[in-house]
Amino acid sequence: MRRETRLIEMVHLTSGNATSRAVPPVQPVSDRSLIPFLAGTILCVARRRLPPFNYRWGTQMAYLFSALTVLAYSGCGNHVAIGAHENSKAEQILPLTFGGFLKDGPEAEQVHGICGPDETRNLLNCDIYNGLPGWVLTAVTLRVTWIPYEETNVRDYDVPVIIRPLTTENVVVRLGLQLPPDNVLMFPHGKVTRHNRWGWQNVGARGYPAK
Repeated sequence: MRRETRLIEMVHLTSGNATSRAVPPVQPVSDRSLIPFLAGTILCVARRRLPPFNYRWGTQMAYLFSALTVLAYSGCGNHVAIGAHENSKAEQILPLTFGGFLKDGPEAEQVHGICGPDETRNLLNCDIYNGLPGWVLTAVTLRVTWIPYEETNVRDYDVPVIIRPLTTENVVVRLGLQLPPDNVLMFPHGKVTRHNRWGWQNVGARGYPAK
């Protein structure tokens, strides 16, 4: 009876104080705070449940679990940062005219350059100038034609590059064919002229905004 009376008094005392004392708000438990708890749980199970010869193995597994969990959290954070950085530099197709001008853009802005074959005439060595001040080029499309300039004598080459605005970079294109030799004309007074029997144009590009 005394014990029951004591319990009743404690209940009344507790209920009376509950209305006069503010209860602190419950703080949400973050995912990171669960790492030590889970590691400690595994370590406790290893100590109490496993046989003696497996105690060291259980302890090592607990530490390994903690390390892997921390690496997983850090890896997820880095992945989000990298993804955001890549989205800010998403590659876009730049509509270029056959002259290398940006469609509906200023005439002073142009992607152009010079190209010439090597001695074997199956490599094309080009210097490409990026005249677009607002774009970093990541690829250019070069169209190569040769005599007799029919539909079957045309090839487009998509060439990956990194050309910052208002700079020139060297580009080497493997043609997979041999360009026809130049037509050489020699005049009696010693003048020599060469006429190419092939040509090239910059017909496309890709890139991302420079700023």
